[in-house]
Amino acid sequence: MKKHPLTRILFIFICTAALTLALGACAAEPEETIVGVWSGVDEAGNTGTIEFQADGTVIIDETLAGDYEIVDEEQIQLEGPAGVISFDYELDGDTLVLANETGSMTFERVEEE
Repeated sequence: MKKHPLTRILFIFICTAALTLALGACAAEPEETIVGVWSGVDEAGNTGTIEFQADGTVIIDETLAGDYEIVDEEQIQLEGPAGVISFDYELDGDTLVLANETGSMTFERVEEE
């Protein structure tokens, strides 16, 4: 029995859609990929570290603690003793850039020992 061409096209479409959904489900969420210790430098040459923990805690320069929330794909909020500060962020592999109206800081992921 000869298969109808439409059946073959429909089969290919369904397989492609299933593969796309499966691969999309494997992609890590920003909340997962940002977790870790980051070392950075700002536009003026000042250095610092920031640690994002899986429970939503953030530690800045090993002394200031607070919470963080990834608002969307481009914005993160840090909440601590100074209140809530919003940043635009860009995460590309092991490079993280935080920026707002006061300036920007580029971080590199610190390898865990």
